[in-house]
Amino acid sequence: MLQRLLWLVLAGSVHSSIAKLLVSMARYSEALQHYQASLDIKIATVGPHHDSVERVILNISDVLVVQGKHEEAQKQVQHLAFLRRPK
Repeated sequence: MLQRLLWLVLAGSVHSSIAKLLVSMARYSEALQHYQASLDIKIATVGPHHDSVERVILNISDVLVVQGKHEEAQKQVQHLAFLRRPK
C-alpha cells in the first residue's frame, strides 16, 4: 500500500516536470494534459488542501493565461480560493 502511494506521488511529480518542459517548448495543450494528470494524482494522494495541489492549480492558470483563456484561468484561481477557505 505504501509503495503504491509512493509511486503515485512520484507519477504526479513526473507529470508536473513534463508539463514544465512542454511549457518551455510552447506546447501548452499538452502541458495542460500533464498538469491535469498531476493534479488528479496529487488530490487523490495528498488531498485537495496540500501545497503541491495549489502549485499545480497556479501552473494550470498560468498556462491558460498564456493561451488567452482568461476566464478559464480565473476559474482555476477561484477554485484555489475555495480550497484555501477555512473549514
